[in-house]
Amino acid sequence: MENPPKIRAQPKPSCPLCGTAGRGLYDHLTDCLFGTAGEWGFSQCPRPDCGLLWLNPAPVAEDLHLAYQTYFTHADAPAGQAAPSRTGKFLSVVYNAAASLPRALLELRKEQRQRACMFLTDQSPGRLLDVGCGDGTFLHKMQARGWKVDGVDFDRRAIENARLRYNLELRHGDLASAGFPSSTFDAVTLNNVIEHVPDPVGLLAEAWHVLKSGGRLVVITPNASSLGHQVFKQAWLGLDPPRHLKVFSPEALRTCAERAGIHSPQVWTTAAHADRFAGGSFLITEVQRRCASPRSTPGVRIVRTVRSWALAYREQSALKRDGNLGEEAVLTGTKHTPTP
Repeated sequence: MENPPKIRAQPKPSCPLCGTAGRGLYDHLTDCLFGTAGEWGFSQCPRPDCGLLWLNPAPVAEDLHLAYQTYFTHADAPAGQAAPSRTGKFLSVVYNAAASLPRALLELRKEQRQRACMFLTDQSPGRLLDVGCGDGTFLHKMQARGWKVDGVDFDRRAIENARLRYNLELRHGDLASAGFPSSTFDAVTLNNVIEHVPDPVGLLAEAWHVLKSGGRLVVITPNASSLGHQVFKQAWLGLDPPRHLKVFSPEALRTCAERAGIHSPQVWTTAAHADRFAGGSFLITEVQRRCASPRSTPGVRIVRTVRSWALAYREQSALKRDGNLGEEAVLTGTKHTPTP
């Protein structure tokens, strides 16, 4: 078997947003979940009004696609979705029943429902563009809610999976190359996308450009200031080297939006997916431990799940005293065209 192509890397010593010299945060990180070759590190901006994390060294732009060869969007996609097994349905019912009461008590259920629709539940259906649409799962759901959907993703295989799974004809490439006219969409969403791109300011500016007056932009990205990052540190799922080129604090995300010309952006954090982040982070921790000590035994999945719930509820409670601790940062903006 041939060795996979090596991803070329280059140093990034300064903050991509404010130009401040970065301080080293993590070194010798590997891609524990998807096996991309190489070792990576993160630097952090020391300015409290920024706090951006960025990959240093980082892949050169021409080699970024090599980091996605085994990514989850590449899973085989036969036409039509296979029905879940009876065991799968039973376990899903048990999981949801066990989690429903604490979710309701901590208002996580409502937050998760809004998160699943990218905080568009109060918007009347119109034309929706999902940037970085992956295999089209989100667009398929929103289409069932009455939205006219479109999507773009640079991953050709993910676009093919969207066609096979959901009969969605989406666009391969980046947003700029799609050539949408200005004021085309009633909503534009970027779900865990902005951290993957070399030029996040340019991407947000283009997303704002194709949005109609009165339309809403919604961006969700891992939060560098989250409780989960504080707990798991270099094993935190939100780092995801080498695919996450930048990891934003709420302050850095707001700065990025303002530089893109987005007026009065709203930024907050959410714990809606804290259990998923915790589960992935616990798994990375186990993989790292097995690499360091091959005799160590893998963790029990149900134990990992319960610990993930516990951390999610802890984070939701912590948000009441510190609104920056949520696992993901959310940016929204409503476009208002000035009257002459």
